[in-house]
Amino acid sequence: MGNIWRTTGDIYARSFKSIFYNINTNMKSRDKAGPGGYNDPDMLEIGNGGFTEDEEILQMVLWSISKAPLLIGCDLDTISEQSLKVLKMKNLIAINQDPESY
Repeated sequence: MGNIWRTTGDIYARSFKSIFYNINTNMKSRDKAGPGGYNDPDMLEIGNGGFTEDEEILQMVLWSISKAPLLIGCDLDTISEQSLKVLKMKNLIAINQDPESY
């Protein structure tokens, strides 16, 4: 069980600049997050189209290391295999979920 709060506005569709804006804004509240409470810079845009594979991986890395909730914002019925592979990156999920890294 935990609490989650939005730290940013919505990410603009297909705007990688928006992803950077949200993660930078989110990091201003990093001292507020910890076990049981999480800063939310908005959903992952992975699988929604408009981003390269490297951009999708970079969003996954940024959300994982900032301990952001990994909320999937795409349609899992139509996601590409490559985007699904990014969402399933066990090493990044492990970093995100590691209670010792706060």
